[in-house]
Amino acid sequence: MPRKRYTPQEIYDMAIADGTSPKMAEALAGWHGRGFNLGMTDTKYFASFKSLGDELHDEHLTSVVSSARNHGYEPSRNDVYMPELARFEGDPEAFVSPTHGRQRIKDVCESRGAINDGGLHFHWPKPTHDPLAPENREPLGDDIIRAGIREIIEENPDAAKEPLETVKAEVIKRRSPRS
Repeated sequence: MPRKRYTPQEIYDMAIADGTSPKMAEALAGWHGRGFNLGMTDTKYFASFKSLGDELHDEHLTSVVSSARNHGYEPSRNDVYMPELARFEGDPEAFVSPTHGRQRIKDVCESRGAINDGGLHFHWPKPTHDPLAPENREPLGDDIIRAGIREIIEENPDAAKEPLETVKAEVIKRRSPRS
């Protein structure tokens, strides 16, 4: 007689009924939706990436390392540069040492508000408000308004005769995002 094959939900439910912790029950059921993939160690994960020591002949990477040094970070030969984490070329937070593991990737993503599983799979939470709605917009800076006033007067010298508030309103209208 063939053995019954249990679904992940059934395995999870049986483990919980036996007093197993929820995290262990998830592992037993084979669910890896939260946290790290339990079958993938950091060693296996980082084996798929080339370290800086393996790629130092790469001209672009040399430029990235130089930029990181300019930002006060001295990359190690064992570091892996992950451009997906970089806010700018040479971002020190984009260098990950295999000894820090996937937790480092997760920490960097979470510090920026992204949701991450400890690998390079992350997403940004949905915004809670429309950033382009008029009530949520940041006012234009004085320097931008001054530059806009100069542009309008260059385009139409007669605009210099108009009240300043009228010209300023035109700058704000032109430079503000449209909703």
